[in-house]
Amino acid sequence: MRTRTLLWALLAFPTTACTTDPQGDDTGPGETGDSETDTTDEPDPLYPDGDRILLYHGHGAPEEDESGWARFEFVDTHWKDTYGWNSDYRSYIPDDLSDYRAIFFIAPGYQGEQAFTSDELSLLRGALDIGTRMVVLEEKDGCALLTPNDLLEGLGSSLRFTGSGLGDYQIAEMDQIADHQITTGVDTLRFRDACYLDFGDGEYLARYNDEILLAVDRPGAGGEVVVIGDFEFMDDSGPREWAKNGLLADRLVEIDPDLAVD
Repeated sequence: MRTRTLLWALLAFPTTACTTDPQGDDTGPGETGDSETDTTDEPDPLYPDGDRILLYHGHGAPEEDESGWARFEFVDTHWKDTYGWNSDYRSYIPDDLSDYRAIFFIAPGYQGEQAFTSDELSLLRGALDIGTRMVVLEEKDGCALLTPNDLLEGLGSSLRFTGSGLGDYQIAEMDQIADHQITTGVDTLRFRDACYLDFGDGEYLARYNDEILLAVDRPGAGGEVVVIGDFEFMDDSGPREWAKNGLLADRLVEIDPDLAVD
């Protein structure tokens, strides 16, 4: 009789079952325990392992003059002596960009607007995806060009040139420098005749008064896009010797997330 009563009680008042996840933890109804993972974490950014630097002079880049303006032999030799990395000068986009740790676009459109083709942008985005840093430089009289902004859009970057900049021979002495690998040890910069920037979803790295002259963006998990409103800071005309301009040129190619400065 007692057995029949106990059986009736179990049927009338069923107990709540517990489930066991693959890790062996008990969970109640509707609970997932550790079976669900957080998928919101972004992947770690990639950094390049290439040993070359591309100085791109296509798409209407300016021609050098006798003063050394738009010539980059000094910084080319310096990078080779300091890091052992060779620089290539090209007026076309090579089919294989895997050896390049950084690509510098020397004022595209300056001597005439010329859009990048879909094939060229595809090659550049492929290099960006494996960690190559893209550095877009412009110069006075080129601040309102379409070519550099179209290139930035094609790379998936939110950085843009605003269309205006400093007056002729005006020098911006900057000490409003943000903390970034690119500006490690760089506490002051001097740009001449520079273009102003909009850093969009990226971040500013150097500003003059309320205007941005240096900015960076990482469109995805690959390389960074850097925009600089002046190329004279690293050309052979001399301004690289001002302030920490030469150090900035080094930081642009080092691309070392664990950079330590003595």
